[in-house]
Amino acid sequence: MSNSSNGVPSWNIYSGSAESVTIPLLFHSNGQYVTPDFSQFTATGTLNVRVWVVGLAGQAANGALTAALVPTVSSQAISNMTSTFVVDTGSFPTVMPLSLVQAALPGFTEAQLQTYPPGSLTYSSDNVSITGYYVPLTLAFADATDSSGQPLTTTFKVLVSDNSHAHMMGLRFDYDATTQQNYTSAYSALMNLAPMQSGAMSRGYIISQAGLTVGLNQANAGSGWAFTKLAPASQSGDWLAPPVTVTVNGKVLPAGSVLIDTGLNEMFLKYEGGSRLPANSTITLSMLGTGGAVQYSFNTGTPTGVAPSFVSAGNSSTGTFVNTGLHALAGFDVLYDEANGLFGLRANGHSPQSSVSFDPVFSLSGNMSVQAGFQSSQSILLTGPATLQGAGNISLDGTISGNGLLTVKAPGTVTLSGSNTYTGGTVLQGAAVTVSSASGLGTGGVAMAAGSVNTLSLTSGSATVWSAGADTISAGMASVRVAASGAGTLTFVGGKEASQVYGGGGTMTVFGGAGDGVFAAGGAGSVIVNGAGNATVIGGGGNAIYSGSGATLVFGGAQGANSILGGSGSSTVVGQSGDHVVGQAGNMLVFGSSNATDTIIGGNATTVMGGNAGTQLLSNGNTVFWGGSGNDMLWGGAGITIATLGSGNDTTYIGSGAMSIAGGSGQDIYTVIAGQAGGSAVIFDFNPGQDSLVLQGYDTASIVKTVQPGYVTLSLPDQTMLTFVGADPSSLPGRSIS
Repeated sequence: MSNSSNGVPSWNIYSGSAESVTIPLLFHSNGQYVTPDFSQFTATGTLNVRVWVVGLAGQAANGALTAALVPTVSSQAISNMTSTFVVDTGSFPTVMPLSLVQAALPGFTEAQLQTYPPGSLTYSSDNVSITGYYVPLTLAFADATDSSGQPLTTTFKVLVSDNSHAHMMGLRFDYDATTQQNYTSAYSALMNLAPMQSGAMSRGYIISQAGLTVGLNQANAGSGWAFTKLAPASQSGDWLAPPVTVTVNGKVLPAGSVLIDTGLNEMFLKYEGGSRLPANSTITLSMLGTGGAVQYSFNTGTPTGVAPSFVSAGNSSTGTFVNTGLHALAGFDVLYDEANGLFGLRANGHSPQSSVSFDPVFSLSGNMSVQAGFQSSQSILLTGPATLQGAGNISLDGTISGNGLLTVKAPGTVTLSGSNTYTGGTVLQGAAVTVSSASGLGTGGVAMAAGSVNTLSLTSGSATVWSAGADTISAGMASVRVAASGAGTLTFVGGKEASQVYGGGGTMTVFGGAGDGVFAAGGAGSVIVNGAGNATVIGGGGNAIYSGSGATLVFGGAQGANSILGGSGSSTVVGQSGDHVVGQAGNMLVFGSSNATDTIIGGNATTVMGGNAGTQLLSNGNTVFWGGSGNDMLWGGAGITIATLGSGNDTTYIGSGAMSIAGGSGQDIYTVIAGQAGGSAVIFDFNPGQDSLVLQGYDTASIVKTVQPGYVTLSLPDQTMLTFVGADPSSLPGRSIS
């Protein structure tokens, strides 16, 4: 679905049926464990869960841990083994006292403990260090069961110490930030739950007043959240901390990273030049790189839900970093999605509305993979170059903004239907994109990558497209400018608005639409078909050009001969390299080439201006011909032909229609073939000493020559009539009559 039932922007990145379990949280304050109230975080305390040790985990041949079997023990025995652990998103990994392991495994000795790999952990907030050994254990959450009703268990490596105060469940990601151990998710309490290992539960969690929810699905994570795409860390499967912009007393600090730390009540703020803050300082945190869409503010002297107990500010030489402490949960629920590399926040209403701003946007930079059928009405903010990948159809209905470049790698159909404003442009790399809104592509252009097969379907608006792959573009009602490059093939289908298409080195096929167009052919073998709009076509070489019902201006290319077919509209053809031109129902004006012979078949009404290299013209309809300096060849057809020969040595074949021919200054030949003529011709400027009349298949005795003042008419047996104006009768064959 693209919209939730209450109209809140949503997406279906999460499976609707994935398993989810909520582990109750306990708030520990003043020596008591109570149900947490996030609106009352003016008190200091910690969030906790109850855990007991099931047993030692096994290890498979491939190194993977195998869970210990849950023993059949009484609830009283479990209660005796259960202990509370602080839920600490600011540290990693989980630390546990040896005594808790021994409560479940009485035979487990300290000597046995020391056979495991050693480790240590220092908490930067108070500089407390804990040493111990990493023991693979299976733990159970005392207050949660899985979908089958069995205890919810997790199997992972736990730092077991002889320190009796070690009761911390470290949930921090961005393992690199700890700099103390080459950590992986094998040390994570929540990423190794039994349902996650079986694939029934997604690898992620939510922290809210309702509890610690493990497993993300459509119901708990499909709508109402603002997200950011996390950058990958050096460890596979790990992600860097989300971005933040901090403003202190009106001064905007350089962008940095944020940690929402459930293990602290105070805030740590480090930045270049940082020092102790003045009393009553105002601090604003713009979260997730959303440009202020998700932020909260507080005054250090005014207690509110989101205000920490204390802000410790100091200098940093490595950039801005803020540890919000626990109190950020008074404004936002927190989501971490390890599988997709997402971090999310959701306004929860536990803090005064004036201190929290929230708009459910998705801040995207980097690679984002989605499943087939993905739909989203979530607004997307491109904060950097972003790549959207998917195997099937994808629909993005929300607004896409920002200055990032969007690359789409999806062989299915990707539909962009939002009123998008992003400026970084779009790259199609093996993608089929349908744009159903006028501004679906933002304000940047579109590049179709070389070596890939792409399809772009537009409906309205305008677009500039660079084509380098095997690309198909449908303009719809959009105004489109396409520039092709390289050896890729291009198919363009014009629409109702104006289009410009400039071919590259590969072949292109263009179908002009109802709008006007400028089409410049690409490599040899290109086909251009004009539609109802007025078009200017520039041929390359060896291309086929078809005029449509609109007015068409064609320039034959300099790279070689083109085949040009007139349409029902008027056409003007400027030959360049010996083009082949065929007229149709529309009027056609042809300018001959200057460096090669053109072949022209006249249509309904054709006017030909011969070039300097000679023209071969077959007149079918009504034709007007102006010879050039080349040697022309003219075949009269069934229509009316008016020809003015040029300075070349021209050859004219009399046809079945009516012809009027003005001889040129060259040596002209007029040929009549019995059975192929039958029309009439009026010939001016016939020079017997220079020009020739060739009669093929006629008996000279059967030709009747009629001499009149100023002209001579030859009547041939097949009804052909030749009239020579100003010619010497004696130079013409036939039996004279007056």
